[in-house]
Amino acid sequence: MRRFLVLENGLVGALHLPEGKGPHPLVLAIGGFRSGFSDGRDERIASAGFASLALAYFGAPGLPPSLQDIPLEYFEKAIDWAAKHPLIDPGRIALWGVSRGAELSLLIGSFLPKKIRAIAATVPSSAAYGSIETDAPAWTFRGKPALLNAPFPRHLIDLTLGKTKESPLSLTPYFLEGMKDKAAFDAARIPVEKIECPLFLVSGEDDRMWPSAVFAEDILRRLKERGSSIPASHICYPGAGHAISSSDEMTELHPVAKIWFAFGGNPRDNALAKEDSWIQTVHFLRSWIF
Repeated sequence: MRRFLVLENGLVGALHLPEGKGPHPLVLAIGGFRSGFSDGRDERIASAGFASLALAYFGAPGLPPSLQDIPLEYFEKAIDWAAKHPLIDPGRIALWGVSRGAELSLLIGSFLPKKIRAIAATVPSSAAYGSIETDAPAWTFRGKPALLNAPFPRHLIDLTLGKTKESPLSLTPYFLEGMKDKAAFDAARIPVEKIECPLFLVSGEDDRMWPSAVFAEDILRRLKERGSSIPASHICYPGAGHAISSSDEMTELHPVAKIWFAFGGNPRDNALAKEDSWIQTVHFLRSWIF
């Protein structure tokens, strides 16, 4: 396996290339609220025979300090850069996003459908949410908010929680409360019917960061309602929480907001879901880009 830092044309990331002369299929690994460009998947993806580009999009030198006003063009630039790499097959580029990165992957697939061959979205959202700290948009496209922000009743949050690991804050109830404003939520739903490639969704039934299982079913429902014919499937793991792909933890300290969040699940089911979802996701990617 070969690893190269990518620090050019405004991009910040790491490219892992498997053994062999190529050109290789590429998985663009997009993380969630952690800053930087590695959540532990990139090397493992390369060990499975894919090229892997782990891309930072905030919280690194030269990038926005927080998840706010992130241009989708940045990812378009990364895809175009990868497509020109002599060891990457431009016709076999997939996205694998986790959490906010899963939301982002669905947006990329919706706004840039011709560039992507497959999308795996782990613990996704079905709508575009704003910055965690403010009401500013998280994502922009062509200089404007990509979509309206989905409603999130920040004013209702119990601020006595989240100060310690022992009393973490669960955000899922607030996301569910925001979804009750059906008109506002519908206006922010990601237009997944514009995606032109196969889609694989993974969620945790006990996700306490946001209701990923509810969101995943909403994605499938929208695809059906809008007449999409892409292959789309969803695996939901009972007893598992939000950190299916990157951790077995049930709580985590947000690196920007400095709040302890509840991820949910229990150690046994989180670990089982983490391993099985890895196997299922690699199988999905092999089916469509290998």
